[in-house]
Amino acid sequence: MSKGVIYYYFRSKEEIYLEVVSTAIRGAQERLESVLSLGLAPAETLREAIRTHLAYNLNEQEEGYYAMLVINDVRSTGSEVREQVRALQGEYVRRFESILKRGVEAGVFEPRDTAVTTLNILQAVNYA
Repeated sequence: MSKGVIYYYFRSKEEIYLEVVSTAIRGAQERLESVLSLGLAPAETLREAIRTHLAYNLNEQEEGYYAMLVINDVRSTGSEVREQVRALQGEYVRRFESILKRGVEAGVFEPRDTAVTTLNILQAVNYA
């Protein structure tokens, strides 16, 4: 099989990149949704979400870790692909942030800015 065969399924390198990244983010989203569906208290939900995110990044190397490295290379893509990736990432971040918001409402967490706190948590976990 020649390497050109892949272009039967994808029109460009950017389309291949988008598929790899989309698959990785969808995998992370599915795992996060399974944590959210457990109905745990906010602190336990956050703990489990962090554990799940870290496990996806580090332990599931075939589908998670390498793809997460590719996601970080989004700046080298065209603006249309970059926007699609950022939209997928944004949805994941919003779902993760919902844990903190729920905790703030319950009086369990006290971050001044849940968006910044969420990004700090995810960055710390991504580069652990």
